[in-house]
Amino acid sequence: MSRFPHDYNFRQDYDDALNQFTELRALYTRRAACGRLFVLVPSVTKDLEGRSPGCNLRYSSDLERLRIASYHRLNEPVGISPTDLKSYLSVLYTLLDIGFPHLVHLFRQQRLDDRRLPLSIEELRSKISNHKLPSRFHENFYEKQYAWCPIVFGLNMGEQYYGRIVPVYRKRRIQPRKDSHRTTNSATCLWEVELPEELVDQGLRDEVPNAELGERDSNDEDLVTDKNTGKRWRFALKRFSRQRYRNFESERDAFRLLGKQHGMIKYIGWFQHEEIDLDVDDATTSEFWTIVLEFAEFDLCTLFRETNPPMLPSEIDGFWHGMLDISRALKSIHHDLYQDRIRFDLWHGDIKPENILRVGEQLKLADPGEATYRRSGEDRGAPVAPVPGGTTTYAAPEKSNRDGSGTPSVSKLIDVWSLGCVFSEAATFVVTGSQGVLQFERVRHIAIRDHCNATGDAFHDKRNVLAEVREWHEFLRCAVRNTDMFTVAVLDLVDKHMLVPHSQRWNAKEVCNKLQDILETSDTPARLVPQSIETMLEEIDVYEERRNELNLGIKRVGSNDGGIEAHTPRTPSSNKRIFPTVQRSRHRETQFTQALRDAVPNSSTGSTGRTVRGVETQFHNAPELVLPQNPGPVMTIWAIEGKLKKMGKKGDLSSLTSRARKSMNRLMRSGPAKDTKLWQDKDDPLHNFLDGVDIIYLIDNGSSMFYHWEQVSHWVKVLVWRSLGYDDDGMEMCFTGDNTACVKQSTSQKIEDFTTAIDLAKPPAPNEAGAVRTNIQPMLDNIINDYIHSISAGSKGTPKKKLIVVLTDGVWDGMKGIDVVDKVIKPKLDFLMDLPHFTEKAKSRVPFGSPKDVVRAEVIKVLEEERPVTIQFIGFGHDPAGLARLRSLDEDLERMGFPDLIDTEPADGDVYKMFLGSLKSEIDKQTTYAETIPSTPRTPPTSFEDASSPRSRSDTTTSDLTLPSSPLPGQSMQYGLPGVGSQFDFGPQEPSSAPWPQGGHYRSISSTLSSRDSAYPADAGSEWDEPGLPYRTPNMAGPTVPPIRGASSSSSPPQDNLGHRGNLPYPGDRRRS
Repeated sequence: MSRFPHDYNFRQDYDDALNQFTELRALYTRRAACGRLFVLVPSVTKDLEGRSPGCNLRYSSDLERLRIASYHRLNEPVGISPTDLKSYLSVLYTLLDIGFPHLVHLFRQQRLDDRRLPLSIEELRSKISNHKLPSRFHENFYEKQYAWCPIVFGLNMGEQYYGRIVPVYRKRRIQPRKDSHRTTNSATCLWEVELPEELVDQGLRDEVPNAELGERDSNDEDLVTDKNTGKRWRFALKRFSRQRYRNFESERDAFRLLGKQHGMIKYIGWFQHEEIDLDVDDATTSEFWTIVLEFAEFDLCTLFRETNPPMLPSEIDGFWHGMLDISRALKSIHHDLYQDRIRFDLWHGDIKPENILRVGEQLKLADPGEATYRRSGEDRGAPVAPVPGGTTTYAAPEKSNRDGSGTPSVSKLIDVWSLGCVFSEAATFVVTGSQGVLQFERVRHIAIRDHCNATGDAFHDKRNVLAEVREWHEFLRCAVRNTDMFTVAVLDLVDKHMLVPHSQRWNAKEVCNKLQDILETSDTPARLVPQSIETMLEEIDVYEERRNELNLGIKRVGSNDGGIEAHTPRTPSSNKRIFPTVQRSRHRETQFTQALRDAVPNSSTGSTGRTVRGVETQFHNAPELVLPQNPGPVMTIWAIEGKLKKMGKKGDLSSLTSRARKSMNRLMRSGPAKDTKLWQDKDDPLHNFLDGVDIIYLIDNGSSMFYHWEQVSHWVKVLVWRSLGYDDDGMEMCFTGDNTACVKQSTSQKIEDFTTAIDLAKPPAPNEAGAVRTNIQPMLDNIINDYIHSISAGSKGTPKKKLIVVLTDGVWDGMKGIDVVDKVIKPKLDFLMDLPHFTEKAKSRVPFGSPKDVVRAEVIKVLEEERPVTIQFIGFGHDPAGLARLRSLDEDLERMGFPDLIDTEPADGDVYKMFLGSLKSEIDKQTTYAETIPSTPRTPPTSFEDASSPRSRSDTTTSDLTLPSSPLPGQSMQYGLPGVGSQFDFGPQEPSSAPWPQGGHYRSISSTLSSRDSAYPADAGSEWDEPGLPYRTPNMAGPTVPPIRGASSSSSPPQDNLGHRGNLPYPGDRRRS
């Protein structure tokens, strides 16, 4: 390479190099989730190590030009060699930022290389001292250095990174579940994070290839900035605060011991850092210790609660092979745990579905946070040790502190018991699906209450396995599919060798070997599912998932268009380990609906998001990440009537003993919420909103309602059934016309009181003598005036809130010329807004002397927060004027500057919204009444028998057989194109030509819904899937019914006419007579 002439212009080269560096810095600057900016140092270096077109050929690279020109422009000799510079690149880049790259040799002299960054201001001042240093040099370097030293994630990382930026593109707080209830603990937090590939070293990439996410394009609105593009890698972080440092140390050491064991979640490393703690009020900078783990897509609990069970023989085989992976993991940590050729004994202590995670196509065991370990050989017999903590549900009976003497010493066989509990729930899921898992949980709750006089969940009575658990297993053996060759044998393993007393229990190696033998020696079933159907189902799962994601606006990684792309069908080999049923359709739901659903332990789903896991327990994503499951067909009002008629009927499984039958039948009984305290305060989603509220049903019994009266009667029965017990002094029912049949407040009300009143108040037909025209004003005035009088009278305390539920068609032909909004509602709202109780509170919130419009706006906020009187209209029929009137009540008041205390919902809508729409604005805004006007009315079946009769079967088409997606609680069922409402109502219209499957058994090939997904709660007296109850088709509709308050789970499922219990039969599941 030629020499430079003596008059060479190095200043120009430096200026060119600096301009290039400035461009690269801007190009590779990223914003972390915490808001701080950092630079992808490897990318900057990679570009500078090349030679740009404008670079003189005398330089070997642009980086060489920077090194030489930085010094020679000042006529100084170059102070650092190319070899040394490799260790000081971040230092050089920081100096370039502040304009002094020619001082990099001062840092080399003090050995302050890139690994020492960030440097404290004191260290800078003490070690970088030179009389030529400009003013504020140390301060400027100190401020700029952080962008150039983000944390690099690597295998076995373990350092203290004070002040360094954690280069996370996206960071999601993951809420764990503890004993089926979500918890928030700021001392220990779980996060899902995405990192740029440039800051994940090659060794780590090779170790966890499943962590690669690929690229996001710059149009992704979820990115922190449009510059956060490029390949990303995903990991799980478990963060500990200072007060949990001992827990961090214990868990880190356990992971170090277990990290390379077969079937364990991979441990990557740890780091210590400082960041702003958003969990404290003053948002101060706090010190944290963080464990880095491989990321898992979801846990087994999510699989149980949010997916359809395995159906095809290959899927069932694959499911149990996944459980074999967990058995092998336990065998490995119990019998083959070595570190540096020293054997250890380890008790996991917390095996449960939430700690079994899916990573790629494999299930792995996670969360050794409760683990106990020590060197082998310290016990002469089987090693024992105190093992505190863990989850009570899955804990062995010997862990129970029966004598109060402290934590008992136990053997490693406690983990075998816990695994047996997991196998028990897994078998329940395979045979009965998600609904069965929830019902099994409820059976155990009742059994614990009966045997131990306690609340909670466990598989034992503190000494032995519950009799109900064994009897449930007998029920599963009766209900297993013909396509399932494994589950009965697994249940035998559980009953004989796992859920048994400690002295009879097998060890992990024996269990693993037996399970492997079951899977290898079980007879392969004859083909019960035709190959063409099996192939079609494999393809449909992928198609449905893709279509649903596109409908939700989800863009897959690497996708450049919004259309449905060609998909790759599942192959038989992938069926085995990928658990394909988890891919079935899911739908979004709001954060508020998520909170409601989380509060229901016995609804069709226990957790509502597609969860992501790295460690510990089931993860619940932040709201924007929730991709919940499809809850399945919604129960129509007519089906609910059938359920109500059958409440209290005993199950028909003769194989169950009287004690089990007693426990299960108790779960079916209905009645007021106050009849049982089993879960009303903790888990009932309506409890927080309806307790302490006066509930008043106002029924429009004008003659225009004559044609809807049967539907009104059904609705009153369901609504009263669901709300009985919330109003401590009793609910009221009154009528717009003849009010002699009204129901007054009483503490001993029954459903019959209300249904009898409905029968007595039935209006005459419009063309009969004595036809009644509706005027809703008098009754609304009386009800609202009662509240206004109470709050104006100066009585002690605040009067109870009032929820007025109005069942009407909106055809108020007795109010000709009277504008309901102007003459009825607005005057009452004006009166409420002028009450001192609200005006004084509003004035206290705004500056003294604020204009009237400011005070009025604050009064509106107060009223919308307190909601003293709210009105919920439930609309019947399709009269255009009536619908327009109801829509105006819902929408116009807010636009006129009044508080939004009114909501409307069609009669075939969502029961949650009917109760909560006027009480909770999040629910109110979910559905627009204008979108629910049906295009073609339909007539419902009048009984289960009618529903099962075949009608117009010849008209069946492919489109007729496609099941629609079901709404979530708080959402209405909508069919057709997005934004085009075609919600169907039940009324006295023309009979439908929709095909009804014979015997009520229906399953579309293009649908992966199963009966266990029904939004009808198991604890509301459900007797599973009644023969004769078809799935909803596009010609059917009905309300989403929340679970009865305080009611219990259902009985065992009856056997259908194909010999299958619980779920309706899958294609190919045909029992031979």
